[in-house]
Amino acid sequence: GMLGGLGIQQGGAGIGGAGFGAPPAAADLETAYAAQLTALADMGFTDRAANVRALQATGGNVHAAVDRLLSGM
Repeated sequence: GMLGGLGIQQGGAGIGGAGFGAPPAAADLETAYAAQLTALADMGFTDRAANVRALQATGGNVHAAVDRLLSGM
C-alpha cells in the first residue's frame, strides 16, 4: 500500500542524509517516519522511542515494524 512506498523513500533519504555512516538523530527519524509513527500510534503502539527504533530497523516498513514490536525486539 501507500505506507510501504513512503517508507522506502523516507528510509533511503534518512540513510543518505546521515553522512559518514552515523545514524541520523532521533528528531530526524521522527520527521522522516512521521506518517508511519502516526499509523503505529493509531494501532495502539504508543512507545514512540520503540516505534522509531523498529522503523529504523525495518527501513520504515510499518508492517515489519509491527512484527518487531509484537515480538519484543
